Amino acid sequence: MTAPRPATVLITTKDRRDLLRNAIRSVLMQSVAVDILVVDDGSSDGTSDMVRQEFPEVTLVRNLQANGIIKARNVAAEMVSTPVLFTLDDDAEFGGETTVQRALAALDHPRVGVVTLPLIDHVDGTSRLRGDSKRANQDDFPVSRAFLGGANALKLDLFRMLGGYGGQGRQGEESGYALRLLDHGYVVRFADTEPVDHYPVRSTRNLREIAFFHAQNTVLYAWEYVPASRLPLQLAASTINTLKLGLTRKMLGAAIHGLLSGAALVVRGKTHRSPVGVPAYRLSRSLTAEGELPFSRVQQTLPQSIRPDTSHVSSASK
Repeated sequence: MTAPRPATVLITTKDRRDLLRNAIRSVLMQSVAVDILVVDDGSSDGTSDMVRQEFPEVTLVRNLQANGIIKARNVAAEMVSTPVLFTLDDDAEFGGETTVQRALAALDHPRVGVVTLPLIDHVDGTSRLRGDSKRANQDDFPVSRAFLGGANALKLDLFRMLGGYGGQGRQGEESGYALRLLDHGYVVRFADTEPVDHYPVRSTRNLREIAFFHAQNTVLYAWEYVPASRLPLQLAASTINTLKLGLTRKMLGAAIHGLLSGAALVVRGKTHRSPVGVPAYRLSRSLTAEGELPFSRVQQTLPQSIRPDTSHVSSASK
């Protein structure tokens, strides 16, 4: 009888057939056997045919129309039976054979809800490390404010209890989830693993769409999660910063469009407020300012007991 798998690796993809092939191969090379779930979110390049022909052991879900990566990940999470869900971008590869094994070890802590994996962006001949794994294996491990959406491992029962990711389409879902984790007594921890290799292809990235959803979800993050006493300042600061970023990246129009779209969703009641407590919000702000904090310091601010939450109905089917 085959032993149950400890984790599932989820790869959501669209029109990146050849990059996806490398991503799947890097998962199959892991020292720990895991399930693999590929969600083809409306590809037109033969992605699903490639997966069926070359990787019959992979579970494939094909969306005829793109749902966007946030909804696609929420829906996929409802299909998984393992206790842990890894998310790997389709243009990324696990950097070594023990990545899953070491990430699972880091996740084996009662107060850790998500493990974020270090990642190296390989762009135009340059390499940039995101997420330092140094000291990650210490007892007093560093805690992060957020995590990389395309290189992480999370506890699936907790993810479902909290209702999955918020936001619309793509961009920024990690920040809201990490904030809700803090409010319920859990943290995001760095992993002491080989860095994930990320190969973003500029020609397949819609930068204006990314800027639009980043701006839109900035508004939704503030409205949904920020305490009322902090909401005006959060909205003002995030709006100014989003416009500055849009101007710097020559995406000001997309940024303005995204901000207005986020406001429209709020006015039309397409999202709801479920703000976290002030202590969790303050802690998140401290983590933002410091970059990371030792767990011993964060633990002093966390709720003494882990509390359930049923206010966020799973958005997977919405």
